[in-house]
Amino acid sequence: MALGSLALWGIARVLLLVGMGLLCMSTQGAGAGIPHGETDPLWQRAAAYLTHHIWVPGEMTVTESVFTMAGELEEERRVVMRLTPHRGDTLQRRLITATENGEEIAAAIRSQLEGPIALSAVLGDSPFAPLEGQRVTHWRTSRQREIEGRTCIGFGYRFTTADAEIEGMAWLERDSGLPLAVTAAVVSVPFEADGATITAYSETNHFVLSDRGECLLKRLHTRMEILVGGAQRRVTTDHRFERHWRWQGLGDG
Repeated sequence: MALGSLALWGIARVLLLVGMGLLCMSTQGAGAGIPHGETDPLWQRAAAYLTHHIWVPGEMTVTESVFTMAGELEEERRVVMRLTPHRGDTLQRRLITATENGEEIAAAIRSQLEGPIALSAVLGDSPFAPLEGQRVTHWRTSRQREIEGRTCIGFGYRFTTADAEIEGMAWLERDSGLPLAVTAAVVSVPFEADGATITAYSETNHFVLSDRGECLLKRLHTRMEILVGGAQRRVTTDHRFERHWRWQGLGDG
């Protein structure tokens, strides 16, 4: 494992927990921001939906690729995880398979990735449901696009948490407010994560509508540039989510 192991697996552990809850950012829209405490009605619908409809992927497949800055692939890892209800507000993680450059490594990393985890850690911070001390400014733009056969309105936003400043674009279905795509970029770079310096980070979340009209996160793609031990690399991850189940509060454990 070239750069491999511990530093990058530390980052991978973080990335495995992100994406089900929008850390998203990337483009800025034109228009005045909504002052703190005021909410656009369509944005408010999105926030209400996400608050009352928490869908957890029962299975997630994460492919992590490490490239040199010249674009040469150095390493590739693939992890398949399952998430099931546990006790209280926790989930149970189970590692199904893990490979590095085609070789099985599940036994070596199982203890790092398995076990119970708080739902809040999986969902992460969300610009649609800021916690105390977090601040979101959002604005409706004039941009529209078709996603899943539905017309979506583009909203720019800025999201400040205790750890990061994020800028992004959320595409909300024109009538229901369902978020069908959200992009994000961390602008407060560089920052440190498990012994590495992150010099750039962005992500795109893709949603689909189920037959029952539920909005499910199906894919998350992240891209970051990192500095580890004096060497700079580009790391991409592709998360694919399947077998969603609705969070009902207490698990059956």
